[in-house]
Amino acid sequence: MARDRDDDRYDDESDAPRRVDVAAARRRVAVPAVFLVLFGLLGSALSALSLVVALVAPDSFGNAYADAVKPLIEKQPPSQARDDQLAQVEQVRQLRLDSPVNLASTALSLVTAALMVVGGLRMRGLKSYGLAVTASIAALYPCGCVLCFSAPFGLWALITLLNGDVKAAFAAGKLPLTPDGD
Repeated sequence: MARDRDDDRYDDESDAPRRVDVAAARRRVAVPAVFLVLFGLLGSALSALSLVVALVAPDSFGNAYADAVKPLIEKQPPSQARDDQLAQVEQVRQLRLDSPVNLASTALSLVTAALMVVGGLRMRGLKSYGLAVTASIAALYPCGCVLCFSAPFGLWALITLLNGDVKAAFAAGKLPLTPDGD
């Protein structure tokens, strides 16, 4: 049976199983994997909190903003601009956090953050290459309150995962064991 020439588990020259420095690959993926997990945990916590607030007190944002800004605007001298600003504040008071778009985007943020946690953990263990790559790409997607800060680390993780030695280390975990234990 012919093997695929792009298979990272084998040396291109000799078709023998590639010797891989798994320890070096683990060191190389460790830091970006930890950052994926940290940003994923932080994003999960903030997204979960946002969902709870949206479901328990959906009018809290609009009311808090209006209550904070209205006294500042009222201190201004009477004018058409002041009246327009007061009208805008009352419009903001009507904003609700339980809109379908907000709930869907917050749920997407939660799923993305959870994916980053699982993918980062799998990356650290040199398991599930596809999941690790997917988590790195998810970190590039700027959704949620902290996930926009995760983009540089997602890019770092993705570049690290695309390195040939790291790919080979992931693939080495899929090789069948030989009778002599190598």
